[in-house]
Amino acid sequence: MNFDVLQCNYQHNPVIRGDSAVLTWNYRAGCDRDVRQVSFGVAIAEDPDFTFPVWASPEILSDAMRCELPAEVTLKPSTCYFWRVSSRDSSGQTSLSPTQSFETALAGPEVWKNLHAKWITCGPDKSVEPASPVFCLDISLPGTVTWARAYVFGLGWQQLTINGRPCASWLLAPPNSHYDRVCLYETYPITDFLVRGNNRIELALGNGYNANYSQWGWRWFGPKGVKAIFLIRCGSRTICRVTDGSWRYRTGPIQACDIYNGEVYSAIYPERQDAPAYVDPQPDVAPQGVMQPNEMPHITVYKEVEPVSCWRSGKDMIYDFGTNSAGFVRIKVRAPRGHKLTFQFSELIAKNGTLSPITNRLAQAQDRYICSGSGEEEYQPLFTYHGFRYVQVSGYTEDVSSLTLTACLISADVETTGSFACSDPVINRIHQQALNSMRSNFMSIPTDCPSRDERTPCQMDSQSTEEAAIFNYNMNAYYRKWLDDIAGETGNPDWNGDQIHLAWRLYRN
Repeated sequence: MNFDVLQCNYQHNPVIRGDSAVLTWNYRAGCDRDVRQVSFGVAIAEDPDFTFPVWASPEILSDAMRCELPAEVTLKPSTCYFWRVSSRDSSGQTSLSPTQSFETALAGPEVWKNLHAKWITCGPDKSVEPASPVFCLDISLPGTVTWARAYVFGLGWQQLTINGRPCASWLLAPPNSHYDRVCLYETYPITDFLVRGNNRIELALGNGYNANYSQWGWRWFGPKGVKAIFLIRCGSRTICRVTDGSWRYRTGPIQACDIYNGEVYSAIYPERQDAPAYVDPQPDVAPQGVMQPNEMPHITVYKEVEPVSCWRSGKDMIYDFGTNSAGFVRIKVRAPRGHKLTFQFSELIAKNGTLSPITNRLAQAQDRYICSGSGEEEYQPLFTYHGFRYVQVSGYTEDVSSLTLTACLISADVETTGSFACSDPVINRIHQQALNSMRSNFMSIPTDCPSRDERTPCQMDSQSTEEAAIFNYNMNAYYRKWLDDIAGETGNPDWNGDQIHLAWRLYRN
């Protein structure tokens, strides 16, 4: 039998907590229906050649395609492990799976205190902090970097860059959660971003789920801030750097950002001297939740769409991308220095062809870009997203020599596991629209909508699509995080009953 879809904690090669590892697998379609697995064994090692074994199970007589590591197996923190499965089928044939891997996160929440990582902000006065501060640290490394990881938790949303290069393609991190209960930090593999000698680390922050977020969601009322640990190995030496008073911050090119109202980006923002980061002496100013690694699928761009048509509406241009989705537009533009472009997002147009953003309600849903005038420029927002089909562009005058828009559709990176097609194109279209609607709400929480001024974690909305989602996507890791979010909540069954309904659906499927 040929192995297929080998996963740890329901993801491919994930970062996990060291106290829980569930290994699963299945077999490719086309195997003889009369042949089935009758036994299996699992081996784990610290190298892909399995010369340094950590654990090997005995042969287990079972047709289950699942193995949970026993409690006596101790996994080291911040370590990459390799694993594989051997199986025997009912015909007596044995098979060996391809080698897979997973990585353990930090040892536990206490390590943040033990390594003296501090929650740093721009200062005690939240009213004067920049819209998107960029925290900076310059470090010098004595040799070639053989392994490096960054563990970062920033509020509202964060972007890590090293030597001017973004360290990840995922978006809108870290995930939303009850910040007074749990804080989900991100793990960045940064080995290839660091060089011998001088390096600059930068952490940009946006508002994310701040006080402007809906009262029905989980939000952060404090100042934008970040806590991080960097572990870097140069030969036999391990270097640890953390967020503390040695960091500095500056104002970045993002002049405004909001989950509902959009982002303002100036490509000609004035350079400002770095100011010292602030370490608040009051420990309760920082989020009080337990620091845990994020184990849910990251939010990524899963599809790019070109406009299907465009037309003039007064002095503006309206672009139609063919279907409602969640995300933003990436632009490429040539225009003079200081030229301003405004992008208004909407799900609807009026009968006369003008934009009708009525379903946005109080969400302004506008991105603005101020050009640098240095040839062709490319921009996509970093700390916002919209629900839309149509985009109206203001400022598209004769001064703009070229402008192209591409819709970038975003969603949690859930794997497609099911499909549907029939002879009726209308039914096929309905099915595809249902998938678009679900993916538009697979953010770090299952939201109730992607467009208006809510986008909140409503259990009753999530319940209405969970079974369909499970039929079409691998939702195990995504919904495990959601079950942790809503655990212990009380109230009426339609609002708080998903912790029962969803657990049953996952078990049944």
